[in-house]
Amino acid sequence: MRRPPFAALLAAAIVACNGSGTPTAPGASAIDIGAPLVPYQAIELPLPDGIVWGDASAINNIGQIVGFGGSFNGPYHALLWQDGVVQDLGTLGGGWSQATDINELGQVVGQSTTGLTQLWHPFLCSQGVMTDLHPGAPNFNESVRPRVNNAGQVVWTGNAVGDTPHTPPRAWLWSNGVLTDLVGATSTVADINERGQVVGCTVNGRAAFFWENGNLQFLPSLGGDACPSRINGQGQVVGVSHTTAPTVTHAVLWEDGQVTDLGVLAGDSLSAGADITDAGLVLGTSFNDRFAGGHPFFWQSGVLLPASPTYQSDPLFQSLAGVNEGGMIAGTRGGAVVVEDGITWVLPAIEGRPSSRASAINNGGDVVGVVSDPAQGNSHRPVLWRRTPFVTTLGTLPGPIGGLRSRR
Repeated sequence: MRRPPFAALLAAAIVACNGSGTPTAPGASAIDIGAPLVPYQAIELPLPDGIVWGDASAINNIGQIVGFGGSFNGPYHALLWQDGVVQDLGTLGGGWSQATDINELGQVVGQSTTGLTQLWHPFLCSQGVMTDLHPGAPNFNESVRPRVNNAGQVVWTGNAVGDTPHTPPRAWLWSNGVLTDLVGATSTVADINERGQVVGCTVNGRAAFFWENGNLQFLPSLGGDACPSRINGQGQVVGVSHTTAPTVTHAVLWEDGQVTDLGVLAGDSLSAGADITDAGLVLGTSFNDRFAGGHPFFWQSGVLLPASPTYQSDPLFQSLAGVNEGGMIAGTRGGAVVVEDGITWVLPAIEGRPSSRASAINNGGDVVGVVSDPAQGNSHRPVLWRRTPFVTTLGTLPGPIGGLRSRR
């Protein structure tokens, strides 16, 4: 059993909904092209007939993957991959759809245009049926991006019925057919946990909120605007808050209505919280210029540590996809990478598509995302980086980047 990486660092210093077409079998697996051996295999996910580009957005713990794909200069559809087979999930009647999340029961959520209006609506795809969760809502762009828990409760940010294109959105919850406007004012939703607790922030004033069973609580800040990013199963919330200095932001943890400043790594001046495990392990980014990128860090029980012991000389991360319950980080640092026990693994490329980006990681360490060739338009392809058995010693480890050189 793997030790939690935080402790190691301390010691070291579904079925288709409205499916169309015939399921497509998986393509040939690809391995790393000219890079050091890593414990991952890159598999380009298949696309339905007529679909020429795609992106994988999320993966659950049994390996079901969701995303979307489209044709040249044409519409795109939500896709589901299961056991190497792809299904087109269809739409709510319009030309476009995309899947944004999937729970452990294989229920898929996303957004789709409807009919002639081409307005975006949130959907839940369950037991072969795609349901419009907010009929009549005039969402004018693709910012809905629903999330779902294992109870099938869905949250998203969107417009209310009757809104105009200039009306700011609101945070919504759909639960067993009941739709709830969580704040009753302009707001955005960040996450929902298995208890049905929801977090987000208001648009005007940027106040962090915590919603549970009809009760709305506003969370304290470090003196300025604040907004959550994730909530774990224990109700612990991570996010970011401005301090009393308007240009300074720090990662924060909210617990029992109290806020904790998580600080920054040595050499940095700013930080933001990105994710949190059910054990309370916080993943964040420490940086000086958020547009340039930053250094991932862990925080737990009052202790802040860099995810890589050589972070000050490492290249900067452009984005973090998340952390799993074993403490493995997926992100993008020039290309898709995984950080495990202080080691940064550069994930294998696909031949002909040297660029990559990580979107999500599950508890088994499998990562999904996209590979592409920047020199070619519409070259995006969905990819699964499958975790493979890997045992080595100090003498045979093939040089991971920016991390420890030994593994158990």
